[in-house]
Amino acid sequence: MGIGKSIALEHPELHCLRVDLAPEPQPDEVSAIMAELSREISEPTEDQIAFRGEHRYVARLTRRGIRLDGANAKLIDLPQTETYALGVPAGARLRGRAVARGARL
Repeated sequence: MGIGKSIALEHPELHCLRVDLAPEPQPDEVSAIMAELSREISEPTEDQIAFRGEHRYVARLTRRGIRLDGANAKLIDLPQTETYALGVPAGARLRGRAVARGARL
């Protein structure tokens, strides 16, 4: 979706709808695309949609706490007044990660 995102950002007047399909053709994908186009013409809400099987996915960001050590650890809330950096050890594994105050990247 790289070039589509560039076009959408640089030319918002074009109202680009980016659709991501599964690697293998699906039996209902043409009808799903047509339904999406009809929905977006009458009530535009999404500009990035992915179809996988019978499911429709859209991009969403959600706030989550951070697990500090292991799957059974409790989630913590980080204050919005501070900036934090997620440190990953040299082995590039997230298991030994650390949260520390730091500059925003």
